[in-house]
Amino acid sequence: MEEQEQYQAGRPEGKLIEIHTTKGVFLLYEHELIALLTSKPELWAQACKRGKFAVRRKKEGARRR
Repeated sequence: MEEQEQYQAGRPEGKLIEIHTTKGVFLLYEHELIALLTSKPELWAQACKRGKFAVRRKKEGARRR
């Protein structure tokens, strides 16, 4: 019960991002995720490329329908 109160008491502003993995579910605020990614620039670049590809694929799929 104390853990739940801690998460709600000091709630920072910003978008909460839910990440599902095989080991569990992670909840990070946007600024926390950005801080993690900036520590590894190569991972940041790879994630951006994947994101651009996914957005393009969605748009292409929408045009075909």
